[in-house]
Amino acid sequence: MTPPMQPESNLTPRQNALWPGATASPLADWRFEHEYYDAVREWIWERIECNDEPVIVVVLGATGTGKTTLREQVQCEIVKRRAAELAANPGIIPFVYGETVFHPRVGVDWAGLLRQWLECGGDILVDTKTSLPALQKAVTSMLRHRSPSIASVDEASVLLGKINSSSTDTLKTNINYLKGLGNMSQTHLGLFGDYELGRLAQISGQLDRRCYFGHLPPYPDATDDFRKALNAFEQRFSEFGVEAELRVNADMLLKGCVGCIGILRRWLMEAYIKTRHKHAPITKEVLLQTHFPAAQIMKWRAEIAEGASRVAWMKDVAPGSVYDPRG
Repeated sequence: MTPPMQPESNLTPRQNALWPGATASPLADWRFEHEYYDAVREWIWERIECNDEPVIVVVLGATGTGKTTLREQVQCEIVKRRAAELAANPGIIPFVYGETVFHPRVGVDWAGLLRQWLECGGDILVDTKTSLPALQKAVTSMLRHRSPSIASVDEASVLLGKINSSSTDTLKTNINYLKGLGNMSQTHLGLFGDYELGRLAQISGQLDRRCYFGHLPPYPDATDDFRKALNAFEQRFSEFGVEAELRVNADMLLKGCVGCIGILRRWLMEAYIKTRHKHAPITKEVLLQTHFPAAQIMKWRAEIAEGASRVAWMKDVAPGSVYDPRG
């Protein structure tokens, strides 16, 4: 059985999985936490703990806001909160997860997603199940008997599809298929993706009644919250003997990463790579040399602006339907 994910040590570098023998960077396998994660994570836990019928928890956010990191933290939280139950009954698993892939000719790769769920559930015979009906039957049985708190889907916006129907119709068809799996196995579903998943709010009826929307926003400005994040990165680099001048450059960093932690992380990774052989500090000059192209930054800003409009529309159409940690 795949072991439950445990929190990584923040001090010990791991080996680079893509290059055996190489030492990982200071940011490898380091998961940054901030209050947005804490708030949305608790909101997710309450939805899956308190509902006695299967629900769909949808987490929306722009590129780089940390949706995958949040999903991993939710899984760690489930392990902690169900520790006694998991110890008493080895047959129970805390969660399953997978990532959706879209194929131009066939649409969503359902077989691939179901195989990932089965592997999380410890199915050693997953390779013998070659047909979609066989995989669906196996997944339903596994979820029912192994009782995970949630079955999650990363990159869930793929469910919008690009087949010969409108995006809303395609999304409704795909979500109904997932909902059916959840209903048959009595399992909550978690969808993590970009703002396009907000189109679920256009679907009425029983499906919409079971959907909860959570928004993982970027940092809006370079005030205390963002500076706390920069301080955490500074401390992380310091643990590895690297000086990083981040808080003094907070305004520049906020503009260059558009308030998104994942984008900031990639930027700082490039800055570290540029300086590591020289054992030099990460200064403003280095940050300017490694920042993202202006065209890419403008694209991210447009995505965030469009996403904010979609979230505002969702709140207007159904007040109280969207959880936002900023209020």
